[in-house]
Amino acid sequence: MKILLSLLLILVFSTAGAQSLLDSVGNPGFNLQDTISEKLADLAITNRNVVVEQRDLDVKKYEMKKNKAAWLNNIGANFNLNEANINSSSTNNANLFFPGIT
Repeated sequence: MKILLSLLLILVFSTAGAQSLLDSVGNPGFNLQDTISEKLADLAITNRNVVVEQRDLDVKKYEMKKNKAAWLNNIGANFNLNEANINSSSTNNANLFFPGIT
């Protein structure tokens, strides 16, 4: 009886196998995506504090671009157009800008 039981146990243990990764991958319901972490990431992105900080960051980027071009406000072009320059006669070669010097 002990021999028969031993042979039966050896037969059962030899045919039994542990679960392998190939068995799990072969299952059509098995996937490697972590849906919990995706949902947590979506929840974190839609958090009000994250949205407010993102808008503040966008405002600061806009202000930085505006400040980079602010030095152009200090540049100006000036010219002086006098009546003597417009109505000058070609026969009179007198100095228009320093009249005391001839």
